[in-house]
Amino acid sequence: MLLLFELYCAEDAVIKYSTVQIWYGGNSEGKGVVYNFVTKRELCSGPCSSISWTQVETGSAITWKYPSVVLEGDGSVGEFSSVGRHRIQDDSQGKEYKKQGHVERYFSWKFNDLL
Repeated sequence: MLLLFELYCAEDAVIKYSTVQIWYGGNSEGKGVVYNFVTKRELCSGPCSSISWTQVETGSAITWKYPSVVLEGDGSVGEFSSVGRHRIQDDSQGKEYKKQGHVERYFSWKFNDLL
């Protein structure tokens, strides 16, 4: 499964995006599993713009997460929070700052790590 999400945030705007993904983990022999490739891109172009992603996912055999944020506006904020339960999880945090005075937060953990 390949998913691509893109969000654009203008001046003084706030976007709060959340998703819950429940994938098929395959049968007892490991057949029919889902490989989850997720690309999330956000652009905070205006001053004081803010985008917040919240993601909860479970079931896939492997999840690759590639969230990225471009913070162009002064005082812009980009946040990505993810909690997942998978056999294998790889996440790469990408960010680009074009101006000073911005905030970027990234938080991700595998549910299995908490047990």
